[in-house]
Amino acid sequence: MEKELVSIIVPIYKVEKYLKKCIESLIKQTYNNIEIFLVDDGSPDNCGKICDDFSKIDSRIKVTHKENGGYGSVLEYSINHILGKYFLICDPDDWLNENAVEELYNCMISNNVDFVIGRKKLVYIDGHEDTDRQEFEILKPNDKYDDLTKFLAIPCSPHAKLYKTKKCKDIKFPKKINNTDFLLYYVYLSKITSAYYLDKELANYFIDRPGNSFNEDTIITEKSLKSNAIVTEETSNQLNKNSKLYPNVVISLFIRSCNYLGLMEKSKLQNIEYKNIFYSVISYTKKYRKYLSKYLIKTTISKNKALFKIIIYKMCLNKFLRKPGIFILSKIK
Repeated sequence: MEKELVSIIVPIYKVEKYLKKCIESLIKQTYNNIEIFLVDDGSPDNCGKICDDFSKIDSRIKVTHKENGGYGSVLEYSINHILGKYFLICDPDDWLNENAVEELYNCMISNNVDFVIGRKKLVYIDGHEDTDRQEFEILKPNDKYDDLTKFLAIPCSPHAKLYKTKKCKDIKFPKKINNTDFLLYYVYLSKITSAYYLDKELANYFIDRPGNSFNEDTIITEKSLKSNAIVTEETSNQLNKNSKLYPNVVISLFIRSCNYLGLMEKSKLQNIEYKNIFYSVISYTKKYRKYLSKYLIKTTISKNKALFKIIIYKMCLNKFLRKPGIFILSKIK
């Protein structure tokens, strides 16, 4: 039986130093039936030329040059133009192991699932490497899941994740902000019924590269606060409300909102617009509060730690719901 076409989306902006290594890793994939979808998002350096040069030596490479619209704009454009039945994302400063696509695809087909999630190697600028296995401790290795609750507690980064293209076609992404891979991951989970955790390192993540958006968002700033507020709101709006997972996703967004409100208070960033978004999510969560304890017990390894989190977040929920004036005031403003 002929294997299906798999698309690899590469969002590209100001990474000419790393791009060649990334593309070469895609060309060398042991799974041959691929479409390498390079999107030059208005990069001011030589990225566009590098893409065009590679397209001349491999017909599987498709290049698009567009005005800068940010990571989300690239994802939305790509998902609506790729030809593959399945797709994965490879950031242009990262690279894939040669068998990455083959492993993900074979796992998807043999286990008949909607989603396959592998692991990544953490690569640092000083040359040392680390594993991300601890981030997946909550999941049983090499296993299929029909209850996807635990997948809400693992990294949502795009590394080594194989999606079904058709199920992503109607997802809308905010433009010119970071963290839009969070939206893709959470909305997609609400649209599917099965997933598989493949306990293999298939991607290589250059984690501390200068200019990496991950590093920019490790400290709360006005920019990162805006990104996280807008992404949280858009995710909440686009979730599949008919999904069995829906209440748990809502609780996850509640916890995310609590955390960011806490960071705002600690850093003294008092932007009323962003605060309003987080309060709005928390207010909506009120009707799902009965799921909080079950969610935290399912997604926390230690029972004692889970019980502690339950107490903390129930206190947060009660605290925020007792302060509707802040929410109303921001609405009036």
